[in-house]
Amino acid sequence: MSDSITVVAGLARGGIGTETGKDFIWVNGAGTALTKVGLNGTVLATPLSTSFAFGYPNDSVHTAYHTSTYFEHNGGKFVAITGRNSASYGKVFALYDVTNSETTPTLYGFDTLGNVSNTNGNATGDISVKKNGDGSVTLFHVVTNNGIASWTTTLAPLPVELSSFNASVSGTNVTLNWKTATEKNANQFVVEKNTNSIWTEIGYVKAVGTSTTEQSYSFTDKNFVEGNISYRLKIVDFDGSYEYSNVIEVDVERVIDYSLAQNYPNPFNPTTTIDFQIPSNGFVSLKVYDLLGKEVATLINEVKTSGKHSVEFNASELASGIYLYELRSGSFLSTKKLVLMK
Repeated sequence: MSDSITVVAGLARGGIGTETGKDFIWVNGAGTALTKVGLNGTVLATPLSTSFAFGYPNDSVHTAYHTSTYFEHNGGKFVAITGRNSASYGKVFALYDVTNSETTPTLYGFDTLGNVSNTNGNATGDISVKKNGDGSVTLFHVVTNNGIASWTTTLAPLPVELSSFNASVSGTNVTLNWKTATEKNANQFVVEKNTNSIWTEIGYVKAVGTSTTEQSYSFTDKNFVEGNISYRLKIVDFDGSYEYSNVIEVDVERVIDYSLAQNYPNPFNPTTTIDFQIPSNGFVSLKVYDLLGKEVATLINEVKTSGKHSVEFNASELASGIYLYELRSGSFLSTKKLVLMK
């Protein structure tokens, strides 16, 4: 195929970099520049040679005269490269970020280790990557006739900056809302709930990942528990590291009887809110009548869960006047008056 390549050992100045489960590898070798290749041999990307202008001599590098490896960490994609070196100039090492572009990578870091004893003009050697538990990585560089060098680079994600985290109660549902000012390599928000002094995971929300603009999230806990409830967020990064948010508390009052509240505002035009509560799950009917007893609106006609509920009534199609609204649930019946003024 015209878009396939063959990589040979070639003086051992080559590298193969991959990650478990991926359908591609990054390779380089004698006469082969750093190239991303599919498992069927198809060339997927070749970084520009000018992006790797380092090594011996310092102002130029033959793209076939280097050793490289590829790895992924904290949601980012990276290529580590070492060029050929001289005894006087030293070992050169660079780390490139190819997350956003594989053809024009971004230089993440560059370093030179001096006092090497022998020139290695062919860049023969190897690079290995160790992912540390603190979010950093250590890159080991084995150079022919020059021993081993290592660099530890901080690739730890910036913490997610929560700008707000609060909760609201509606009936038997608790809705959590939070906003982030910034995110870096955030994977997900795990929602945890504390009842009886035990923290339990009750769900999760996928994070945007990396952002410098405000992002909004919400999660609704529909499992009714009366009393004082605590919630917190477990903010998980792509590498599995995490941190906790502050803890917020809500009080879910137990409803022990039926009630129908006066609508508000009253008088109104054209919308108003009607609150009611029921002590147990059951069928609820909430209807509006004119003074002649004619039904003019059905607001609720279904089974509702126990707790507090609210419904908005829009009377834009009705004439000004006095109306009655009636709540029926089980053996409970209550009627109140509302006034529409246009």
